[in-house]
Amino acid sequence: MRLFYGLALVLGLTGWGGAVLAQSWPTGLHCESVEMPSEVEEPMDGVRVGDFRFCGGDVAGAIAAYEGVLGQLLPEQEMERVYVQLRLARALVVVGELEGAWGMYREAIAQDPLYGRILDDRQYSPLGEPVTDGGVEGEANKAPVFVDGPVSAIAYFELGWALEQGERWTEAVEAYQKAIEINPQLAFAHSRLGYTLFRLEDYDQAQVALERALDLNPELVWAYYDLGYLFTWIHQANLAFPLFRQVIEFHTALQPFGEDDKDAIVYQMIGDVFMEQGTFAPAAQAYEQAIFLAPQQSWVYFRLGVALVNVGQESKAREAFREAVSRLPNDAIPYNNTMALDLAQALILEQQWARAKAVIEEVLNRSPHSIRGQQLLEQVERQR
Repeated sequence: MRLFYGLALVLGLTGWGGAVLAQSWPTGLHCESVEMPSEVEEPMDGVRVGDFRFCGGDVAGAIAAYEGVLGQLLPEQEMERVYVQLRLARALVVVGELEGAWGMYREAIAQDPLYGRILDDRQYSPLGEPVTDGGVEGEANKAPVFVDGPVSAIAYFELGWALEQGERWTEAVEAYQKAIEINPQLAFAHSRLGYTLFRLEDYDQAQVALERALDLNPELVWAYYDLGYLFTWIHQANLAFPLFRQVIEFHTALQPFGEDDKDAIVYQMIGDVFMEQGTFAPAAQAYEQAIFLAPQQSWVYFRLGVALVNVGQESKAREAFREAVSRLPNDAIPYNNTMALDLAQALILEQQWARAKAVIEEVLNRSPHSIRGQQLLEQVERQR
């Protein structure tokens, strides 16, 4: 559900524009960069072995590797111990050993109250801006980076966070509720509870939780974004608008922009939510309003074209697609897969079958399981 914007893309600084879906990693690892070490000479080399097994689906093997590392560490290697314990806890979540995972989280967090600084799964804003580079005001981390309150509550938060990343929504709700029972002031827990309730389609309670999070911490950037997303999803975009605007105001690079430019970004965000929902008429209206307010990059025109195709306005869709293509550099295939498939759809509409197929095959080479890519490829092959 989450739309993940790179700030440079929103600003059009790269010439590419657009949003991509945020990734959920049940492992908590960026597995594309994980490799098995050629030799295991030091205890911490065993962590790489565990990571490789974890990413390969051998969770039991990963647990054994992490436990082996913990057994070899010296008492003074406290930082290393916390690092491994956090990985082991995530692996225990995946295999369903939730009590053991909670205990491991609690032990790790108790040893290092600043534990979150070694995790890279939370330090970015809703617009994709790294929190650590000073480009975002307010509290833009998606999850805690230090202990504030009882350690047991933070441990339950981390359990819920791991379950959320694995899309185990009901269990995540239970963990977040336990965190709140222990520490009712934990704004992060209310915020993530709201998001998980949204995923369970309990929109009323999701709204309550997100509003409570903002009551506790009016600078919690992700709560503004998620509440705006919720309102857009239930077709109350008028309520979403000021929330998305506040998200923009938290980003220092966007603060000098004019009012129309900021409003245009908000309309783009609203359009992207409607596109994910599959409600194409309001998506088209939002993108058209964004274009009316301020010049846009290719992403918005591509998304507008796809929305118009889906409401049967092919003539207007062609115009939007041509505008989008005219803004691409040197006929390159966009690295953003959504945008690349929008380009393929534009080429299909123009009956440029060979070029469309080349674009689709490039996307499928990057992401072999792309359902939309497979569907478009089937459409092209029926015409050839």
